[in-house]
Amino acid sequence: MSDVSILIKLTVDANTRKITIPNNGTIFGVVGDIEINRVMFSVPRYYSGFDMKDFVARVNYINPNGELNFYESSDIAETEDTVTFTWLMGSDVTKYAGDVKFSIKLYKISGNTYIKSFNTTTGVGKVLEGLDVEKQITPEQQTT
Repeated sequence: MSDVSILIKLTVDANTRKITIPNNGTIFGVVGDIEINRVMFSVPRYYSGFDMKDFVARVNYINPNGELNFYESSDIAETEDTVTFTWLMGSDVTKYAGDVKFSIKLYKISGNTYIKSFNTTTGVGKVLEGLDVEKQITPEQQTT
């Protein structure tokens, strides 16, 4: 994945379980954006003796309208010390202006049962207000 396509890079502190948010905040996009904004997460590869590269990466989130959903990442990658994955934001994330709360869950399952689960505290990103106009009125229509 090219760094050009990743707008935001966030790291997770495995000990405090906090997601590091830049001091100037995190802008997830503008109302109406669909699958163009991507956040990359970086997590320490090893935690409590477990190799996180063998886990599934999920972002749990609540959009500004209070609607809950999750995104499972399909691009988990590892280096010697970290695991990275991205969140490609769908239309439900940027459907409304305001704060998007999110957290990370790395997990392993056996059948339908979670056998390992690593969770973070919540972080907050912002969706900015915009204009998305679908109907055009021509100058001729405006004068009549």
